[in-house]
Amino acid sequence: MIESYVVTEFFRQEALQDNELPTPKRQEPGPKSLKDVSMGTRGGYVHGRVLMKTPIRAWKKEANEGKIFSFIIADNTAEMNVVVAGDICESIFDKICVGECYEFSAFRQKVCNPQYKVSCLDIELVLTKISSIQKISGDHLPKQVTSKIKIGQIVEVNLNKLVNLTAIVFDVGDIQTFTCRDGQAHKLDETEGDCITITNASVREYRGIKSLTATTNTVFKFAREEPEDADMEELLKWWKTEGLRCEFGELRVLPTENPREEPLPKKDIK
Repeated sequence: MIESYVVTEFFRQEALQDNELPTPKRQEPGPKSLKDVSMGTRGGYVHGRVLMKTPIRAWKKEANEGKIFSFIIADNTAEMNVVVAGDICESIFDKICVGECYEFSAFRQKVCNPQYKVSCLDIELVLTKISSIQKISGDHLPKQVTSKIKIGQIVEVNLNKLVNLTAIVFDVGDIQTFTCRDGQAHKLDETEGDCITITNASVREYRGIKSLTATTNTVFKFAREEPEDADMEELLKWWKTEGLRCEFGELRVLPTENPREEPLPKKDIK
């Protein structure tokens, strides 16, 4: 009887295993789009291509001091600033390369300072000691998000969008030397008539007039620093043969926030 029971039990277990349905695998959620990152959620992960990276800079305020750097990532939906501060700066700085793609997880969200916004988003990411950074192929991510435009096209560009621009320096204001937030000093004296390429400048608007504003990720290059740049060489040639006789005006747009505001008088640069 015992042997019979053992054999019967064996075949019963075999039958149960044959009839068992496979347990469905849990489907992992995909990366969150940058435009969908919000302050109301925690966790998840994002994919992005690095467009620009600032140097590490030291800061000191009263009794506090530290290090900080930032970089901009982009996917097919938006661009976003990522901030790294504290003791992890050096280790993360070496991992991040401009043009490469990464997966970021275990980050914190932070409302960015409107004065230093580098995209149309109001949120930036903050990496911490528990954050994970994994390099990915990024075939699904855009190759180039920042667009190179002409000055006249800035009127049609959305506010806070980053653009590239190559232009002639026509006039320089009273401040001849300034320091960018990347800690690099730039001298502007005697640069009138020189050609300059501005990378990652933010489009802003004040009282109906469009302008470009430098951010922590803006880079300036003069023609004398890039003697083999074909675009700069062509623009300088145009300036010397034709541009000197041209007349220019400010970039005006229709008022949006206060429709009843009187338009500013036209001011031409001659």
